[in-house]
Amino acid sequence: MKNDNLIQFPRRTFLNISLASLVSLMSNGCGGYSEDEDFYDDESDSGGTGVRGLNSPKEILSNPNIMRAISNARSYGASFNLYGDSEVNPPRITGNYSISGERYFPAGIVPLSSGTFKIYNQTANNKINTDYDQVMQTGTSSLGEIIRGNGNSFTIYSILNVQDSIFNCSEKMVFILDGIKSENALNGYYVVAPISSSYRCMDLSGGRFSFSKTSSLKPIVPEEFNGEFNGLIGLGS
Repeated sequence: MKNDNLIQFPRRTFLNISLASLVSLMSNGCGGYSEDEDFYDDESDSGGTGVRGLNSPKEILSNPNIMRAISNARSYGASFNLYGDSEVNPPRITGNYSISGERYFPAGIVPLSSGTFKIYNQTANNKINTDYDQVMQTGTSSLGEIIRGNGNSFTIYSILNVQDSIFNCSEKMVFILDGIKSENALNGYYVVAPISSSYRCMDLSGGRFSFSKTSSLKPIVPEEFNGEFNGLIGLGS
């Protein structure tokens, strides 16, 4: 549930990213945390993410990198609700979805590569889980995810541990999906940003998403990929 040059990937090259497998901390103490056990709060059932310093929407949205990512997305015309802890009646959005949309940055506007997005385990206290699968990026929620909203509008806040096999590094990241539920789709805008100010392999990303409900998660076949890969998370240089 991290990335600003567009990278051309050779065919059959894979980047495995752990959204719990779409940010362990670097040894240099990214984000001010030196040990993983210090990254978690004890109040895991409070309706927050359970991640220290990033437990609530207010804390997440105060992160400088997230603030920059949101500002960048707005410069492309993105509109966010960014619901907080007073908006606790989000729509039920569980299901399997096919991915489409555009990534605005880090490398200019490009269409998102095809893939699937699964949303599940939405609870009464507004916890949630997400997985996604694109040709060269896969992810499972790992550190903590929450949902806020009202009516048909929602915001998902995900704290992720993202590992990049190409640059051989890992970073903790925030992934925000902010949108509206219709009968068979989710549409809106997203941003992704590393928590640390000293990130090196993932960069700020953002764009527009359009998820269409599907009856099953179609397997991603690597042999079908040919050309540029534009993941939800963009790689840094």
